[in-house]
Amino acid sequence: MKRILLFCPLLIAASSSFGQITTAQNGLSQPNASTVQLGGTLLQHTNIDLGSSYNLGILKGTANYFSILNNGNVGIGTATPGVRFHVNGATHINLNAGEFLQIKMAGPQNWNRGIDYNITDADGVSNSYGFKIVGYNNDGNRILRFNHYNTSGMAFGGGNYSFENRTYFNSGIGGPYHSDLSFYLNQNTQNPGTETGIKFYTEPNPTVPLMSIMQGGNVGIGTGSPTAKLSLGNSITNVKLALWEGTTDNQYYRTGLGIAAGQFRLFVPRSDNRFSFLASENATDELLTVLGTGNVGIGISTPQTKLAVNGDITAKKVKVTQTGWADYVFHPTYKLRPLPELEQYINKQQHLPEIPSAAEVEKNGIDLGNNQALLLKKIEELTLYVIDLNKKVQQQQEEITRLKQQSRK
Repeated sequence: MKRILLFCPLLIAASSSFGQITTAQNGLSQPNASTVQLGGTLLQHTNIDLGSSYNLGILKGTANYFSILNNGNVGIGTATPGVRFHVNGATHINLNAGEFLQIKMAGPQNWNRGIDYNITDADGVSNSYGFKIVGYNNDGNRILRFNHYNTSGMAFGGGNYSFENRTYFNSGIGGPYHSDLSFYLNQNTQNPGTETGIKFYTEPNPTVPLMSIMQGGNVGIGTGSPTAKLSLGNSITNVKLALWEGTTDNQYYRTGLGIAAGQFRLFVPRSDNRFSFLASENATDELLTVLGTGNVGIGISTPQTKLAVNGDITAKKVKVTQTGWADYVFHPTYKLRPLPELEQYINKQQHLPEIPSAAEVEKNGIDLGNNQALLLKKIEELTLYVIDLNKKVQQQQEEITRLKQQSRK
């Protein structure tokens, strides 16, 4: 039978399972300020040898205040401390400025437990390590974990140990994970729900996520259910993505991408706004340029018209629509230029009237639609000249026939 030495300034108690100290000879006394007398033994400097069979306890009534077992475990509020220091009840540690609480452990395994906070429910079921700090080595690597050891609800990782399952942040060289800072996620097996993800909320509307990262890799900004690798939505404006230039928070330097009624839009709220395609990040020649005026340039950065192309164009069909077609030439009131006058103009200018010269085309280009109308006008005028000439030829032929008939009489 193990015996426990019980001493207290208020009461010396006995237990049916331990040896009893009841006689005056074995009582507790204080001969002087530096010694304590336990029974007939004078203890100096508080050295107490419990041997291999005794425990030491301080009680008040039946309440155990302090216990020291013969294996070295110390308990406060418990007679059966299971670890080196076991406190049953609330604990308060008051530190002064510059002081800190430090817990060290020996051994090379920096993933071993440093501090465990064990949560047990009313049925005695342990949710092992509801709060846990593990891993402190000479390199300063630490791990902070919340919830269970192998199925952590949330964990912040460090050192050379990595976690499994649930939600955790990890950075280390151990396990199958990367050495950089990684974010891992898994669903709760008791309440898996329909989808799993990391969602960011803020007040005053915590029900609408600002950003979502789903388990399948889809990322949503302004939406809690992204359907693509990057989904932008539920914004209060049409701008879904804003790119800023420089260090000033000025709308003048913002480029935005957005949608409206199924349209994809680009916003460049600058006086010289433009949208350009370049061959590379260091290229200076713009392959395609769209100005804020609506002018589009291909191979040219300063288009002066709705479409400017610096190069050849290949197309199966080109359609030009414009007013002022040349049908008015066939109107009865239209006056043709006399052929002698036309001949004189051609001899002098070396081109038809109203048709641009070669020098003008080389300098200013040519308006395809207007040029087609002018060419049609000249063809129609030529047709009228031919019709008029044919009439004259017919008249001459009739006159020749008449003269021949007269000569035979």
